[in-house]
Amino acid sequence: MANVDWVEPNGWDVLALVLLLVIAAASFRAWVRLIGCWRRRKPVTPPDWRPEELPTPGRRLWPGSTLAHVAGAYVLVQLGVAAGFRDLIAGATRGAGDPMIVLWLTAIINLLTIVLVPLVIRATAPISLDDLGLARSSDWVRDARTAIWLLLVLLPVIYGVMALLTRFITPREHPVLETIRGDGSSPGTIWLTFVSAVIAAPVAEELLFRGVLLGWLTSLALEGEARRGTWTHGRPAPPRALWIPNLVASWLFAALHTPQWPAPIPLFLLSLGLGWLAQRSGRLGGPILAHMAFNGLSTLMLLIASQSAATRTAPVPGRPPAVGVEAGLVRPIRVLVPAA
Repeated sequence: MANVDWVEPNGWDVLALVLLLVIAAASFRAWVRLIGCWRRRKPVTPPDWRPEELPTPGRRLWPGSTLAHVAGAYVLVQLGVAAGFRDLIAGATRGAGDPMIVLWLTAIINLLTIVLVPLVIRATAPISLDDLGLARSSDWVRDARTAIWLLLVLLPVIYGVMALLTRFITPREHPVLETIRGDGSSPGTIWLTFVSAVIAAPVAEELLFRGVLLGWLTSLALEGEARRGTWTHGRPAPPRALWIPNLVASWLFAALHTPQWPAPIPLFLLSLGLGWLAQRSGRLGGPILAHMAFNGLSTLMLLIASQSAATRTAPVPGRPPAVGVEAGLVRPIRVLVPAA
């Protein structure tokens, strides 16, 4: 009989299993609702999300030069941070610095992006926050309910695709995992990870990809349909005017995460869902909350895996030496959780 490296479950393993079972049950209910809506030909979004004139972030077409200004501002922010913290980045790259530097710098870049992008747009085009999908009258409670439902529908697909890909491709780790693995029990690490990965990154990326890029592409597509006479204001938008912009924006969103290959493939599917939600609701509240929930779940699972590994590697009287950080949940979670 072949030898099997059996690892006794600990409390963190049990917590992760319970969390996964709860998510699985909730995802099953979400799919039941989705299939029921399809069979009865009912909309899966609130009724007022289907007005006569499709609401889309960026429904007022701003100049293409504004898009270039936003991209330039984002690049300048990254270059400025890289120049200002050059020594720290060099040390972290060589392995001689604090791995938390990556999280700090990522948080700074995203926070600066959140502040600068709306300012650049207002300075270069006559549009408001409402045109970006950031209307103050946004119903955040309804957005949250729809965002969680959409995420529960997408999670089995995302994890299933990631599991299939990792059977043939060795995944590249996200910097967040290295930081958590190095000092995952530190309160400072937990809070910095939360601010950087769960708050700043989703808001910045949704503002850029769903608010600016997808909004502009959708408006451009609708203007093209109007010029060809295939669409007029007050009528439902042709499907191609929605899906083509969503595909383009999602491809660019996935390309941003190429260093964590093959995570961009399931993240492309996540982005399609977020784009669909932004186009249907005309707001960024839902996509931002869904993105936050996805990153929060990924981060939580990585933290649990890190604590599980730390428990195994700690010396226990009367037990053999620890089996290493790959035991228990660390490897499966590292493989199946694509950080966005």
